[in-house]
Amino acid sequence: MVGMFLATVGIALVTLADLGTTPISTVPYVFSAITGYSFGLATFVVNLFFVLGQVLLLRKKFPLWNILQVPLVAVFGFLIDVSMHLFSWIELSSYWEHLCLSMTGNAVLALGVLMQVRSKTLVQPGEGFVLAVSVTFRRAFSSMKIANDVSLVIIALAVGYIVLGHSEGVREGTLISAVAVGLFIKAYEWVLARFKKEPLPQDKEPNTLFEKGSGEND
Repeated sequence: MVGMFLATVGIALVTLADLGTTPISTVPYVFSAITGYSFGLATFVVNLFFVLGQVLLLRKKFPLWNILQVPLVAVFGFLIDVSMHLFSWIELSSYWEHLCLSMTGNAVLALGVLMQVRSKTLVQPGEGFVLAVSVTFRRAFSSMKIANDVSLVIIALAVGYIVLGHSEGVREGTLISAVAVGLFIKAYEWVLARFKKEPLPQDKEPNTLFEKGSGEND
């Protein structure tokens, strides 16, 4: 729950920096602009497709209890709207202030994402989808996170131009976030690996909530 709240704070900070929202939120942001739904409600609707993606990738390996991601992301969407309101008072004047706020949001978001993943309980559908890809293709989570985020930005740009005639919520801050969040996660993983004296994630097979007995060797 703490990780989930930190993730919503990170998303809110990046979005309020007004340099483009986070990559994983670009599609919900465009959907919000098209439909008039709140940012949080649009996030909930889009994340239902991430749950479907996990089912299609994992099939019989998909744990039925991960269906609880659906009510979880409903809370997540609500917290996004709350976080946007909590930090709506922030006023920025210079471009560097916008950039610093965006980078701060990326760091907070990465910490929130990693906390949820390391808990080996439930993660947001967006991160769960990345985990499913990581497990299916046996690639490091952080690397798949970067690839997934870049893909979402491309989709958001395409939908924005096709439906609205212009990009919505995608700017240089989005592109920075597409790489920065994954790099922050790698940095946090490096610190944790040194602290716990364990192999770095890319040096071992994925050990996630999708695998049987994932917590037995921790």
